[in-house]
Amino acid sequence: PELGLTIGGEIPTEQLELLIAATERGPWYLDLLDSRTRELVDHQLLEGMLSVGIRASAYAAIRADEELVGVLSIASMAEDAAAVLAGRLGSVQDLAHLAGAVIRNQAITYNRTNALRTEIEEIIATSAFTCVFQPILDLQSGKTRWYEALTRFADGTPPDIRFAAAREAGVEERLEEATARAALDAAADLPADMALSLNFSPAAILGGVLERIGDPGRPVVVEITEHARTADYATLRKTLGKLPWATVAVDDAGAGYASLRHILELKPQYVKLDIGLVHEVDVDPARAAMVAGVRHFADVTGTRLVAEGIETEAQAAALRELGVELGQGYLFGRPGPLQ
Repeated sequence: PELGLTIGGEIPTEQLELLIAATERGPWYLDLLDSRTRELVDHQLLEGMLSVGIRASAYAAIRADEELVGVLSIASMAEDAAAVLAGRLGSVQDLAHLAGAVIRNQAITYNRTNALRTEIEEIIATSAFTCVFQPILDLQSGKTRWYEALTRFADGTPPDIRFAAAREAGVEERLEEATARAALDAAADLPADMALSLNFSPAAILGGVLERIGDPGRPVVVEITEHARTADYATLRKTLGKLPWATVAVDDAGAGYASLRHILELKPQYVKLDIGLVHEVDVDPARAAMVAGVRHFADVTGTRLVAEGIETEAQAAALRELGVELGQGYLFGRPGPLQ
């Protein structure tokens, strides 16, 4: 009765088969029925059930936030089918309540993910972001070696939050590709031998983003983001090894386990020291010792260090003393348009 169904008429064979499937497999099959069949479902479903040996069936409504979202059915082929079902109907109703709670939680997750996906697809479609650039300098000579491209979103959302949302919505790879292409376009007037640093997650690289972008006509430092782990380092190494125009940097070394694993597995040309190690490196012996340890690793493996987040000349002097070759930070230039 809650579905508003009545009795009478005839149903085509293919529709009757769907009704039988609904009895055997679940109420979602009813979505495939035409409106005429829906009006006749009670009478003909009974005939369909009898034809396959089902003597009786019972139903319990599945509700999520008071909205009818499905029907849980139970059927019996026993001679005393009605009595069998009567003894189990309470359990079926309890299960329907549980199913409603599960569906509600799934719906909340789906709606959130779908809303995030729609929002980010709109950002990509309208290019609702800009590219800014920050120089990476030789700490001894002060010469700019390359620029890192960074993204700023029009609504002011911090980049780490926006990219995390894209990852949750399953569109991080598309957003990374869109921002990388925009950065390459914005850097078109740089000398062709000036490298550009672009950030990519392992998932985007394994998904073929670098191959789709192709040779950009300038060297590119591919920064592997720290937050993302991967189990397929062999394929990641192979993919990066096929790109003669790309070198590899691991971002935020010292910030977490993922970056250390990236360093060991990928053997990058550059390791970027996390800002947490750089700040107070001039006054904190523990931080200085940590940087010295990473520099020793770099010397042994042929890796070059880049210190992020340098804000004072004292920090820069301490890093030079510790043997760090390259650096970036507000001391040398804030992220902004290319001049």
